[in-house]
Amino acid sequence: MLWLTLEWVAGIVGLMFISYGLLPSDPGGAGIIKIVKELIGVDAFRVLFVSCGLLLIGGSVYRNFYSHSALKAELRTALDDLNSDNVHVRLYAIEEILSISRKSRRLHPRAMQALASYVRSRFPVQQISGRVVSVSRRRFGRPQADTRHEREPDKHKFAQELHNRPRSEAAIDAKEAVCAIAKRRRFFDDPRVWIDLSETFLPSISLKGFKIGQVSFAGAFLSYARFDKSDLRSAGFDGATLNDASFESADLRNASFFGCLAHRIYLDGADLRDASFFGADLYDACIQKADARRASFFAANLWRLDGGTTNFAGADFDSSNLEGANLLHAKGLKKAQIFREHGFGAKVDKNTRLPWSTDKELRASGLIH
Repeated sequence: MLWLTLEWVAGIVGLMFISYGLLPSDPGGAGIIKIVKELIGVDAFRVLFVSCGLLLIGGSVYRNFYSHSALKAELRTALDDLNSDNVHVRLYAIEEILSISRKSRRLHPRAMQALASYVRSRFPVQQISGRVVSVSRRRFGRPQADTRHEREPDKHKFAQELHNRPRSEAAIDAKEAVCAIAKRRRFFDDPRVWIDLSETFLPSISLKGFKIGQVSFAGAFLSYARFDKSDLRSAGFDGATLNDASFESADLRNASFFGCLAHRIYLDGADLRDASFFGADLYDACIQKADARRASFFAANLWRLDGGTTNFAGADFDSSNLEGANLLHAKGLKKAQIFREHGFGAKVDKNTRLPWSTDKELRASGLIH
């Protein structure tokens, strides 16, 4: 998208005036231009055009410098207001920072990094019990029975904590800051710099339909979060907690979910092309009607995965766990993707449903007993 301010337009028009006035031959023209040229002469006409061009360029440069200085001062004030004890002042400051970042490409990176730093310091994941953030689990297969019973008494306590914390003032402005980051002008972003929202506690946050882009949620707590129909291309969720999170119809091309904890994650209709779920725990995940071509599920726990009619052409299932997975209607899935030589194939059992396999065939191949 091309973003032209009034200053840039004036500068371009000024250059056109100068170019027209410096033409080696007699500049033509019609109407009022021809009348003015006849009245003052060709040489004076050239001087007039060049002078107007220089005036426009000079005004453009001055205006641009003045505008940048004013916005820089406004940004400094807004950043100071983020430390206010009044939640309404902080919310207004967040809106101001977003507005400034949308007006100035030069101030955009600083504004976005400031908002990200504010969220990390205001709402760090360390505030919550380690039992929530680092849930005990097995890498492959269903969690052990004793582990599940051990966690059961805390289930309602955790749910109550998640229910209450988003109502706190800290949660309100932290989530507003995240939404402001999601609303930024992405074409102002530096493609070499990611916005860092790692190790943040943002359960139940709703970012539906946003163009989020290159943001790192590494190690963040995002259980029950909603990213439906969002543009998350190249986003990073490495090591994040995404239990019961929803990414319905989201664009997750080239996104990374390395080692994330994502029980019951909902990826129905998502674009997962070239996404990486290396070592991720996708216990009871739902990936129906999605496009997972060339996605990597290497060493991932896909126990009881519901694959629906997802296209898995070229996807990597080496060393993954597909026990109880339902891939009966999956598209593009080849035997070579599941059954590898030298023990590097996927782990299946009698409850695994594949497009071509029967229990008899699986037993004959020695994959189940």
